[in-house]
Amino acid sequence: MDSLSHIFSDALLIDIDFSKWNDSIDMYLIGPSEEGVLSNRLPVYLVSFKEVVNFSCSFNHHQAQKTDGIDNFQWRIHCFKNHKIDDLYTSTFWYFEDFPRVTVKYKYIKVSQVKAKNLDDLFPEWNKPFSGFIRTHTLEVGNEIRMELPLSEGKAGN
Repeated sequence: MDSLSHIFSDALLIDIDFSKWNDSIDMYLIGPSEEGVLSNRLPVYLVSFKEVVNFSCSFNHHQAQKTDGIDNFQWRIHCFKNHKIDDLYTSTFWYFEDFPRVTVKYKYIKVSQVKAKNLDDLFPEWNKPFSGFIRTHTLEVGNEIRMELPLSEGKAGN
């Protein structure tokens, strides 16, 4: 897990992909360079949590946004804890108290580096502050539907 500690020591989370949730939850991060590697760009890592049994995230930034007048946080990660019980790992990562904290419980992990050039070609301007990543930047939607709580209980489609 040494490389994972290195990546999460100073990372910017740029995407969480749940599209293959039945196999993995994938996180894309801009992380620190490997020691001795010189480049004009920081590396992009794909961290795939495999056979996830639990994923939780607490969003702690709302009060800081109100008191500090910050419109948009960049999702930084600086702290990382990892432990193993039986055959499952639990990893938790966060930046400071006012930032999201993610905990993932999983069987194993795969880490790879993504070529930034490929991202540039597929998703122009993905690396600009506060831009989207691999999602469509403009999505045409219909009228907003506001739901008031409590919602009625029952099976979906009833």
